[in-house]
Amino acid sequence: MKLRYILYTILLILPFVFRDYTPNNELRYISIVDEALNNHSLFAFYNHGEAYADKPPFYFWMMMLARVLAGEHYFWLYGLFSVLPAIGIVMLMNRWIRKEQSYSNYRPAGELLLTTGIFMGGALVLRMDMLMTLFIVLSLYTFYRIYHRKNKPYEKWILPVYIFLGLFTKGPIGLLIPLVSIITYIAVKRDWRQLGRCFGWRQFMLLITLCLIWFLFIYWEGGKDYLHNILFRQTIGRGINSFHHKAPFYYYLQTMIYTFAPWSLVYIVLLWFGYYRNRFVSDVECFFLSVILSSLVLLSVISAKIDIYLLPIYPFVVYLAVLQFDKIPRYNKIMKFAVVLPLIVFALLFPLSFFVLDYLPFPCPNPAILRAALFVLMICSLIGLSSVRKNSLRKALMAGSVGILFMIGIASFGIAQFNAYIGIKELGHVADKLVGEYDVRCAYYRFREGENLDVYVKKAIPLKMDSVELLQQATQKDSLLFIVREADLNEEKLSRLLRADDPVERVGEYNLYILGRKK
Repeated sequence: MKLRYILYTILLILPFVFRDYTPNNELRYISIVDEALNNHSLFAFYNHGEAYADKPPFYFWMMMLARVLAGEHYFWLYGLFSVLPAIGIVMLMNRWIRKEQSYSNYRPAGELLLTTGIFMGGALVLRMDMLMTLFIVLSLYTFYRIYHRKNKPYEKWILPVYIFLGLFTKGPIGLLIPLVSIITYIAVKRDWRQLGRCFGWRQFMLLITLCLIWFLFIYWEGGKDYLHNILFRQTIGRGINSFHHKAPFYYYLQTMIYTFAPWSLVYIVLLWFGYYRNRFVSDVECFFLSVILSSLVLLSVISAKIDIYLLPIYPFVVYLAVLQFDKIPRYNKIMKFAVVLPLIVFALLFPLSFFVLDYLPFPCPNPAILRAALFVLMICSLIGLSSVRKNSLRKALMAGSVGILFMIGIASFGIAQFNAYIGIKELGHVADKLVGEYDVRCAYYRFREGENLDVYVKKAIPLKMDSVELLQQATQKDSLLFIVREADLNEEKLSRLLRADDPVERVGEYNLYILGRKK
């Protein structure tokens, strides 16, 4: 492994070392893993007794194995399940392009990909999307090798396994994107006979067999209702008329400009020049374009949409764009502007930090760390601007992207100061102490994912309170109430109920009250 990949891994894993879990997804996954280990469950997962058929088991298996081997939860260890697939995608895409004789210079595609909007975000959170994207890229790379007769014999059998692992990691998208991309490329090439050679009935039967084995274990462990949930509600339901994240057909066309930031303009200019010059006639360009367009149409047709669902097309967009560099004149002013604009913005962030930190909506207890991170970004950006003057746009983009990666690594050392606003670990530890001290149960009011406080509060599982009336009943019993401070201040009925009591503790944006027992 080249040293730069090791360095990028370290820089991207640092936020996981210091950051707290976010309550809505990351802490929920921890709670699900704990419940699965306690119930000895491998195929049917539950969140506080309620079936959680939203996600397949592979990612949870990895977390469960890490939990068993490590003895407890380590955020940085789970973070590797996002960071390493991201680095793996870069390594695989670099290898793919390196083997194309027409493209010997693909730098700085990997660094641009790692610092592009949602792709960078996907590497910095606990989600299944990055791992699924790795399996999608592996399956498409393997197909490309088979189609162009560059494969080894066993790769024909690896292809359906990769496709299944994409499905087994996140769900139907991991299956549909490779299959639709393969069919689209063969249709563009008008060479349907190759479909049987590349993905014949034996490979198809292997894929079906793996799926049937999985469904059989789901039925054995979770029963008919769980199987129906994962096969129909989580697939057909989300695809046709989603109950969650529903958005119009054109959603991604609206959001792609900022989700590909800060390099959006760079990609637009490169892809336009590539189309204008030769309309992407090489095999690898044609394949990448087939993947991008077919996946974009597929994901736009599906009812459920959020920006990170588009993650699998990011490697192909970035690398297809970078491959167009040789088609642009070195002195092209539009391309220079596209590169210079983000670098100037990056360079200005450091001096601006001396004027705007006091006006942020949240406190910055240690601005020195943030300024140190922005200073490094400024230095790298100035190096990039110097490279632009020498008409070396590749080096300029490399300097800017490396500056972003170092900024993330350095800024990570200051994240802990914001954990009370990011996650609820501090709240959980305080609550666990109070539950033991006052011998009370837990309740929470209008507190999203409050039930997952059980990761920290070992003595009592928090109870959800949907209305002030339920809270009034809770005052008849000894309870520790978690409440978001804004709700405390803004709701009249709630204010009357809590008027006589001051919070027993304040943690971040939360107040904690003892109900039914005086301090």
